[in-house]
Amino acid sequence: MGVIDLDKRDKVIKGLECCLPPHDPDCDLCPYDSIDLRCRAQLRDDVMALLETQEPVEPTLDIRHGKSMWRCGSCSTALQPNQMHAKFCFNCGRAVKWR
Repeated sequence: MGVIDLDKRDKVIKGLECCLPPHDPDCDLCPYDSIDLRCRAQLRDDVMALLETQEPVEPTLDIRHGKSMWRCGSCSTALQPNQMHAKFCFNCGRAVKWR
């Protein structure tokens, strides 16, 4: 997960803490701009974007110069031979969905 994703994750957590019951909404502490009242829609969109990054990706088969190698379907990092059928990419952390 990159720095931008961690920043978004922290923003979403703070937004959820400010906007959801059992507490009364505390818009003054919320990181989302509530001036135009579209803040909850933006919060929802950010939550969905973060959840989508958690979806497993299928590895891709890369064949070069007669050699084949499996790569992460998200960041294209080579999955080393001892990582065949690894559950996660060691570089980006995405779950790997083998067919």
